[in-house]
Amino acid sequence: MHFNALTCTLAHSTARRLLAVAALALLAVALLSSTAFSQAAAGSITGRVSDAVTGKSLQGAVVKLLGTTAVAYTDAEGRFSLPGLAAGSYRVEVDYVGLDAYTTNVAVSGGLTAIVNALLESKVMKMASFTVAESVRGQALAINQQKTASGLVNIVS
Repeated sequence: MHFNALTCTLAHSTARRLLAVAALALLAVALLSSTAFSQAAAGSITGRVSDAVTGKSLQGAVVKLLGTTAVAYTDAEGRFSLPGLAAGSYRVEVDYVGLDAYTTNVAVSGGLTAIVNALLESKVMKMASFTVAESVRGQALAINQQKTASGLVNIVS
């Protein structure tokens, strides 16, 4: 009788271990599938910001999703990226000192990237002189770089 009790205890202990391993495996599968689902559901918005007159890239432009806290800044090639967005409709606003703000609506689908290429211009600043126009553009670039710098900087155009 002592042998049967020992066998029963070992079988019960083994069954509990197997049950615990199975539960951990199910939990791991659930976590991995939920992570994969959330990553697959996230979309993004990328694009380029440039001057409509010259076609030159605008570094330091501020790209915002209105109604959210999402903000991106353009790099030296005028490119930006807003990743990890839930599927839905967004209103994108692009600001650059000296040029008119650009606003557009963008639909983001889960797992896909929407592209926004913004051409900025100034309806007020229509200069006849090439030298004056370039001087103003240089100052705008310097101001935008100061606005988007991570520390205190002074940039001269």
